[in-house]
Amino acid sequence: YKGDSTKYFSRSLDEFYFTTAFGSKFIISITALFSNFLSFNYIAVTLIFNLIGAVGLLLLTDVLFKNKSVNNNNNYIILILVFIPSISFWSSSIGKDAVAFFSISLLLWSIYNSQQSLLLKYLSLLILFIVRPHYGIIGLFIFLFNDIIFKKTSYKFLIFKVILIIALLSISPKIFQFLIHYTGYYYVTAETSFTFQGLLNFMEVRSRYSASESYYDVRSMPYLLKVFTFLLRPLPFEINSLFQLFVSFENLLLLILMFYLIINKIIKIHIKINLDLISL
Repeated sequence: YKGDSTKYFSRSLDEFYFTTAFGSKFIISITALFSNFLSFNYIAVTLIFNLIGAVGLLLLTDVLFKNKSVNNNNNYIILILVFIPSISFWSSSIGKDAVAFFSISLLLWSIYNSQQSLLLKYLSLLILFIVRPHYGIIGLFIFLFNDIIFKKTSYKFLIFKVILIIALLSISPKIFQFLIHYTGYYYVTAETSFTFQGLLNFMEVRSRYSASESYYDVRSMPYLLKVFTFLLRPLPFEINSLFQLFVSFENLLLLILMFYLIINKIIKIHIKINLDLISL
């Protein structure tokens, strides 16, 4: 009952944004191109986003199969991950998730493809920034930092790097203020400036937002339990509905896969470290 897709579609019939098309406004504007200007109905527009999510899933599958070691178990693990219901559920309807999932899959594909593409890498991060600015800006700065500081270049390109660093430092305060406004910091806290205490108040208020029956009150939980709750709950012994039953089995499967990969991959196999892997 709290899905955003119908809200985005209904708003797209009357709204369109250009210079301020970030986050939800970007999804509304993309939806409006089809719903308003081309008169697509709700199902037709949903199929557009479904296609975006499906391409992301194909890119992810390609990355996983091309970079697996010679082990039959890996084939089964990849198929389980690719066909896990939640991936298709969240990336198949009108909303930010389909586009964000596509952008992250494209980022991985650009890094792990045999012919690495710098253009595709930053295009994927730019898409992520447009749809989820507070995530995308972190990715952009991390990858830019590694590419500018650590990757070897010619003397001429070194001058360009210095100019780029100065430009990034000069616009950083404006980007920070944009992100603060975007996340609703001033609206939620009623603060007039950014402070550490204001940030704590903002996080405390946001942690109380109840959106559905999948909501957990995490305020009193230790930090690691908060992360575990976000990633892997509910588990089968704490279900309250048929929907949660399906999700709990999926979470249990993911938990088993995580332990298997930690034991069999990270501990036993030497991982070749490179800048893109560190950035990820």
